[in-house]
Amino acid sequence: MIEPEDLKKKFGELQQAVDETAASIKNKGTIIAIVAVIAMAVVFLWGRRKGGSVAGQQLEVYRIR
Repeated sequence: MIEPEDLKKKFGELQQAVDETAASIKNKGTIIAIVAVIAMAVVFLWGRRKGGSVAGQQLEVYRIR
């Protein structure tokens, strides 16, 4: 027969596993976000260096009917 103590013990184990998994995912998410920001900054700065001045750039707009 299943006792209330058995259920409490099992739910405690499950809660601990969920908490550990959430902490692990949170840490990985933070690292991924930092890497993404650094990558975007590098690409932005590299594009500015390769692109030259803003005055030399032209934008063409076409109207399609």
